Amino acid sequence: MKREILFRGLRTNGLGWVYGDLLTKDVHHGHAIVTDGCIINGIHPESVCWYIGQKDKNKNRIFTGDIHTDENNDSWRVAQLDDDGMYVLELISEDKDQDGFINETAYFPEIEFKGNIYEI
Repeated sequence: MKREILFRGLRTNGLGWVYGDLLTKDVHHGHAIVTDGCIINGIHPESVCWYIGQKDKNKNRIFTGDIHTDENNDSWRVAQLDDDGMYVLELISEDKDQDGFINETAYFPEIEFKGNIYEI
């Protein structure tokens, strides 16, 4: 099975997210996303997210840094656990005394992701 390779980042010009191929050493922009094979968009390097190859229950692509809020109002973010491509939901709620991961990625298509850690 071939997985789509796709990145996104927040544009430095304030025009929101851009999706495409990642350049990390562009002469003019530093980090950039290339769209349509030739359009270079400068991005904030800390906002780079990559598509994990899955979609949520609304058929939206899931990227690292995306946030899911559960029925207990706990917030979880998509994170890469290791270099082998294992992705998890990592608890990010500040007022909770629990620490945890949900590492069953088969669960991802059943839930909805709203927003990203770089948008809050």
